[in-house]
Amino acid sequence: MISEDVKSSIDMIRESARGIVPHGDLSRIRKLRFNDPGFDREVWAQMCRMGWPAMRLPEAKGGVGLGMLPYCALAEELGRGLLPEPLVPAVLVAALLDGEALAAHLGGESLVLPAWQDSRDAIAPEEPLDLDGEKVSATKRYVALASGADAFLVIGTDGAVLVPAAAEGVTIAAEMAQDGTTLAGSRSTRRKAPSSGPIRAPPSPKPRWQPAPTCWA
Repeated sequence: MISEDVKSSIDMIRESARGIVPHGDLSRIRKLRFNDPGFDREVWAQMCRMGWPAMRLPEAKGGVGLGMLPYCALAEELGRGLLPEPLVPAVLVAALLDGEALAAHLGGESLVLPAWQDSRDAIAPEEPLDLDGEKVSATKRYVALASGADAFLVIGTDGAVLVPAAAEGVTIAAEMAQDGTTLAGSRSTRRKAPSSGPIRAPPSPKPRWQPAPTCWA
């Protein structure tokens, strides 16, 4: 049974979502199609102010702590209006960030997008991170809306590192998809990382994710 409090939260979330994506009005969406990056940062900032990227995070981590049901209701409303802003990948990334990187991501100051796909048919990361001391090298495929990101969470089978999009050695090759959105390949060549460096996740059959450190490509 769904409690009355949860039902009330879901109703309010649906109503808020309709303010961003009015039913039947796709004029904004059409203007963004076949344009790079394919979404509006002002709209994204508004979504962050409403706490949507933090919806599934526990309050102890700076999130809203509403859980899966309200999030699904939000995603349903936004999907009905074909919202192009990257809510789903941003929510997924938030679970792996911590500290200042998480605060900036949730606040809309810095948009972090996941870069995890190693091959065309992959449904999960297939390769461990190529880390050499304080250096990282990776090539990831099909990163949606990549040219609008401030940083990438580069994910391997053994952990993740946070790579600024403007870092030296990072290249983004975007291609237009048939639906008017962009997909990009992201490549990070080896460069020295900050002194904090990346942290390797301990070997495990099922990767135990750690908060992602910042790492220069």
